[in-house]
Amino acid sequence: MRIYKLLVDLPFMKRFNLYAFDDDVGDVYLVENNKIADYPLRVGLASYLMLLRMEGNKYLKEVLKK
Repeated sequence: MRIYKLLVDLPFMKRFNLYAFDDDVGDVYLVENNKIADYPLRVGLASYLMLLRMEGNKYLKEVLKK
């Protein structure tokens, strides 16, 4: 699982929010108060974040790798 920080403001997603990417399953979770959410994000939002992650450190920056 990798945790990324969002570097820009986007619709429905605030700047500096943390997101956890589960590489094994392909799910994306919101991290709030240093706790990973119980349920993954919807497929559309998760796919959008995965596309942004492929752009390098332009939109998302890796913070932690578990």
